[in-house]
Amino acid sequence: MAYRSPYSGPHPSDPLTEGELSLLLAVPRAAQNTPNATLFRLPLGPDPALGWIHVTCAETYRIVSRLAAIWSSRLAEILGGLSGEPKVGPGTTVCLLVDPPVHSIFHFLALWSLGCTVQYMATNVDPEVVDVSLRQSGCKVVIYSSEHSAWAMNRKEQLKGQLGLVELPEEEHAPRIAQTEKERKVEPSPWPEPQRPTPALIIHSSATTGTPKLLQFSLYYYTIGLPFNCQSYLALAHPQAYRTKTPYTHPRLVLTHPFWQSYHRFFFIHLCTATPMAFAHVPRAQELSYEVLLSWGRSFDVGAVVCPAIYFRNMPPRTLEENADFFRSLYSITVSGSAVDEHLSAQFEKHGLAISNEFGQSEITRLMAASRAPFMHLRPFPDVPPPLVYPISDPNPDGSRQVQLWYSISSSPFIAHLAVEGGVPLKLEPFPGQGPHHGELALNWGDVFLQVQTGSAGSSKTAYVHIGRTDDFIRLGGTGQGNLNASVYELELWPVIQSRLGATTRTGGWIVDAIQLFGGNMACTALVVQLRRTSQGEVAEMDAGIVRELAGAVEEVNGKLKYGKNTRVHPGKRMLVVALGGGVYGSGAERLADARPQLMMTHKRTLQRWRNIQVFKPWLDGLEFDEP
Repeated sequence: MAYRSPYSGPHPSDPLTEGELSLLLAVPRAAQNTPNATLFRLPLGPDPALGWIHVTCAETYRIVSRLAAIWSSRLAEILGGLSGEPKVGPGTTVCLLVDPPVHSIFHFLALWSLGCTVQYMATNVDPEVVDVSLRQSGCKVVIYSSEHSAWAMNRKEQLKGQLGLVELPEEEHAPRIAQTEKERKVEPSPWPEPQRPTPALIIHSSATTGTPKLLQFSLYYYTIGLPFNCQSYLALAHPQAYRTKTPYTHPRLVLTHPFWQSYHRFFFIHLCTATPMAFAHVPRAQELSYEVLLSWGRSFDVGAVVCPAIYFRNMPPRTLEENADFFRSLYSITVSGSAVDEHLSAQFEKHGLAISNEFGQSEITRLMAASRAPFMHLRPFPDVPPPLVYPISDPNPDGSRQVQLWYSISSSPFIAHLAVEGGVPLKLEPFPGQGPHHGELALNWGDVFLQVQTGSAGSSKTAYVHIGRTDDFIRLGGTGQGNLNASVYELELWPVIQSRLGATTRTGGWIVDAIQLFGGNMACTALVVQLRRTSQGEVAEMDAGIVRELAGAVEEVNGKLKYGKNTRVHPGKRMLVVALGGGVYGSGAERLADARPQLMMTHKRTLQRWRNIQVFKPWLDGLEFDEP
């Protein structure tokens, strides 16, 4: 059967599309149309109390145009020395290795204006993976900040000198260059003739299910859905009864880093709408947390935030209660990831927060969202065709059923483009479902959802509740027990532990940092609970009473979920407690005494299950299964 595919994008030799020009010329257009509008609110240091500096559209234009002229000459000299070919433009890949990333925000725009490809890498990625990524991308120049000097020199040695290294001068850090611009108001350089960077961006995957993968995205890719994204954001400017902040008056704080896809969608919205965006001075993505959200959000007087949902799930209920007025003042709170469950949705609804729970902010970009309660009921975005549904269970009495969601080449403009353009390792396979798309090449999202019907019988609508990723399901070895959903257990256990610990930011104590249920090819389940102190600097040693509370919470959830033989977690024999910055506790903890292990997470605070199995292998291998 023949399938009609959506437009897959321009050929490299085709003229720039209007959408591509809207990105490449966003800064000069904003400078012409709204020169005095604030585009960026930049931090003046690592403490939000140090304040910020505003950068207008006109100032951004002058800064970026001059940087483009400066770096065009610098890059030509470096490339000429490496290969004798000093040409700068499409085909030139430059890696920005700057912490915090906001310090190189103007350099990103300058490199794009020259037609260069920009690559971002997280510095916590294994060096071997970085070397492979730089080779695969064809990167020739790395611009790095001073704290990465040793890292950069090691990369040059590993890549046998075929890499230009330039330390970003302190006077070119974004806040410094913005201050200089306000003091001197130097005339701009001519804006470069727009050229299509090919690819436009090179980033890497979040490593939820394996080693980070190199991801290359074209300029056209970022134009798909951009008009809808911009219109949806500007619609938030409409007057609201109890909110005085708008996208024009108060910036949106985006708490994610440019190593991952989620950052760029929001950055391009602000670039094309000429609305203010705020940044936090947080060098490492691992340091992002709900404490960062509160301190920077309040101090920077923001009107909206973007962050992983896990920040709110980690937030003690009393902390949310105490800050409810601040969160209610925000015209938009966008959360991502898969951490919104019924309990967290109820908290959002209770406090009247303007939540948008968005699913799919990683490799492929936005897939579904929930902008009204219950906030775990996800629906496809209205500007793209709905996904293909493949049932994997029989219907429940209420009509709900477990399904997988797929995108075919003919139903998704994103997949159609990536299938032709390449650069992203998509696993396309024949769609197994019935109907007109049967057998068509499609992408399985890799997640399991509960398909539910909402509303009255006459106006019923379909929604999807995220149950877990495919790798969240474990099969116990030799027991006949299959499809045990680890994510369900972890989500149920989380609030029970929080309630029992009763931690608050005022009194100090412990809160949950991560939970992982193990069991693949094991006779019984096992559990690792990771806790951290609510206040920095507190001693990370744990008393026996905390461990007893955790054991009680585990037994409570065992009973609630009706986990019996083999599936139940035996807290006395197969539960390990990790205190971040401290020790490990529980049966068999001595096997990890010198390792100081911890559960590994992605930037979205999702578990790296595959990696954690290796981290805790010495403990898992020695477990006793005599009491299933």
